[in-house]
Amino acid sequence: MDFHPDRAAYSPRQDSKIPTPTSSPRQRTHGDDSRIPVAVIHPGSIERLGIHHSWSTSSFVDVRVVAADYDEARDALVEKGARVAILGLRPLASSSAAVNVSILRDTLRRHTDIRWIILSPQPCPECQTASKQEGAFGYFDTPLSIEQLESAVAWVDIGRQVGWHDAPVASSVGLRNTHATAAEDSLAEDQLWKVDASHVRPRIHRNTESPFQESSSGLKKLSEREREVLEGLASGRTNQQIADELYLSVKTIETYRSRLKQKLGLKDRAEIVAFFHSRV
Repeated sequence: MDFHPDRAAYSPRQDSKIPTPTSSPRQRTHGDDSRIPVAVIHPGSIERLGIHHSWSTSSFVDVRVVAADYDEARDALVEKGARVAILGLRPLASSSAAVNVSILRDTLRRHTDIRWIILSPQPCPECQTASKQEGAFGYFDTPLSIEQLESAVAWVDIGRQVGWHDAPVASSVGLRNTHATAAEDSLAEDQLWKVDASHVRPRIHRNTESPFQESSSGLKKLSEREREVLEGLASGRTNQQIADELYLSVKTIETYRSRLKQKLGLKDRAEIVAFFHSRV
């Protein structure tokens, strides 16, 4: 899966879309930076450097560790305080399923306090099974755009499972249906994003108080169109994608975005995503 910094994270395919979620309510570290501290461990230099470059201006993801393998990342994972880590596996053409499984198990067992997302360049049932057994929060063996991967990080940071299931392109209509779906249940079959809490191993206790509780009452003040824009933003879509879907101009979407942020008392996309997740 090749990385294209301007568009896709792992493949020239540009048709995959997936929903997004959130900045974490967990205790923040490293000053007042509210972004999610992330480690990127990937054997492909194009992939890991592409992710790092693409997220250099992200408002809610902070890449603190970039390494080709675990040995290179080992000390920094602790020193830099990574909460979520992306582990890329080698293509089977240059490795084997057994080797990938061994690396995966060894890495995750050494850092059970980190929430892991596994990226496989091709389907690998053994790798998927090992990921579940070792408590990974996410597993993907299909192409993702950089925005989708960023969304996966956001979901995982608040303890949600991502990936794991094969499914076609998701839509904002399908995303709206998730309001009626419990977190531990898989979403409808037309969802690319599946939520499955059964794979989560016990983790460190987290503060469950939501910083967005005061914003909940503001949801009733949103117009139907503002709610549609809110869901689009929370699903990882760009202003242009939301505009295309709603048959509106980008400028109009920006106006709705400003209005809903003001009404809900939210500052940035990270808080928009976290607020939306708190309502699902």
